[in-house]
Amino acid sequence: MIKKTGTYKIFSTILLVVFSLSLFAQGENDNVQNEDLMELTMRLNSDVSNAKYLNKKGIMYEQAGKLEQALEAYAKAADLSPENPDYFFNKGNMLFQLARYQEAFDAFNETVRIDRFDAQAFMARGNCRAMMCDLEGAIIDYDFVVRIRPTFPRAYYQRGLYNFQAENYRRALKDFNEAIDLEPKFAKGYYQRGLVLNAMERYKKALRDLDKAIQLDPSLAEAYLQRGIALLNTDQAVKGCNDLERALNLGVKEAEVLISKYCGEIN
Repeated sequence: MIKKTGTYKIFSTILLVVFSLSLFAQGENDNVQNEDLMELTMRLNSDVSNAKYLNKKGIMYEQAGKLEQALEAYAKAADLSPENPDYFFNKGNMLFQLARYQEAFDAFNETVRIDRFDAQAFMARGNCRAMMCDLEGAIIDYDFVVRIRPTFPRAYYQRGLYNFQAENYRRALKDFNEAIDLEPKFAKGYYQRGLVLNAMERYKKALRDLDKAIQLDPSLAEAYLQRGIALLNTDQAVKGCNDLERALNLGVKEAEVLISKYCGEIN
């Protein structure tokens, strides 16, 4: 996820105005002072410009899959323009992809320090918390995202994932309901809701969601596994075993255990 900045110009303009006023007010001072001030102004404006260049360079590296180089560019951009939230966000995103979760958390902290209403940054910080096994903290961040951006389906989805992991099935179900209502063609939303319904032993309802998930995304391997489980639990063993075979063929290794346990006589 890349956030391109357009805010650096405002910061640059403010600096120019401030230093122009200073030059005008101190016009009778000697030339050395004026030259030093002009040099400082040019350097500061150059830093902001370089930060923009480095951010673009980071985007190019990221798109090429060169994450370490992208991280280096984003980090330098953030150092040069420490009040630009987008540079810290991009830095955090690279650190997260490199599984450096504490450092990513720190970068996203800087983003939300600068912009207290950056929903994506709060969600990303929640993801870091979750990866560091702080599910309660993750859900707090997702709660905040939902409050400031209630029409953001992925926020409900993420919160649903960790509510499910914490075995808060009813809350997870409610979150996935919201995500699907906001994004009706969200295949993973249907899959996750089907997974929750399976865990709650509501297999017939789970089947409807898993059918929809597979219809929207036939490559969703885990959906075949969960649909196979739901079918086995609704006395549809042949169909269930066929789904388990599909899941296995798509790389879901867990399906092999279920096939050997429940599908031996059928095959």
